[in-house]
Amino acid sequence: MLRSLVGSEMCIRDSYKGMKAMPNKGYGSDRVTKYIHTDGFKHFPINTLQDLYMLVMQNRKYAGVISHTVGGKARKAIARKAQELDVRL
Repeated sequence: MLRSLVGSEMCIRDSYKGMKAMPNKGYGSDRVTKYIHTDGFKHFPINTLQDLYMLVMQNRKYAGVISHTVGGKARKAIARKAQELDVRL
C-alpha cells in the first residue's frame, strides 16, 4: 500500500536520478482486468448457504470464497451445495 510522501526535501519528491517514481493515479490496474485474481475470476465472499444462489447465473465470471469465520460443518455443506450448483469455490 502506498502512502503519501511527507517532507518538502525528499529525494523522491525532488525526482533525483535513480529514485523511485512518485505514486500517481496512472499506476492503477487496467479497467478490463481490475479485481480479477490470478485464477481468472472475481472473488465473492460466502458466509451462508444462501450466498451460493447469487453465483448461479454468474458462475463463469465470479468464484466464491468461503469466509474464515464459517465453521467446519457449514463449510462442508457449502462445498457440497456448490458442487451441485456448479459454482466454483
